[in-house]
Amino acid sequence: MVESNGAALRLPRASLTNASRYRARANYVLGLSHGLKSRLASTLPGLFALAGVAASTWVAFRVGQSFAFIGFVHLILVVLAAVYGGFWQATFVSVAAATCLNYFFVPPIFSFVNSPANPVRERFSTTV
Repeated sequence: MVESNGAALRLPRASLTNASRYRARANYVLGLSHGLKSRLASTLPGLFALAGVAASTWVAFRVGQSFAFIGFVHLILVVLAAVYGGFWQATFVSVAAATCLNYFFVPPIFSFVNSPANPVRERFSTTV
């Protein structure tokens, strides 16, 4: 509204373009409110990090990379999830990455059982 000599004049709604009208209508039809969009946007770093964990695990397993290499790649993804997503997203990504490492790269592969021949297990079981 613009005031001229004490009287309020209404201006036409020229500020809305056709694209913003369609976007507003699509959000209304889909039921996306501002709160839901902000919650979805805040979970995107964790979802991208989980997708990165899955993709890097698949590629490293197919190529035959070592446990140390893929562990470092997963560490980078967890740190990125922590920086951009926060503590809980990084915790969730960390658990998923550790599970993938144990299942696909720690012998015997395709199981969560640690073998007695695993040197890491032997080192920790003798010190504890």
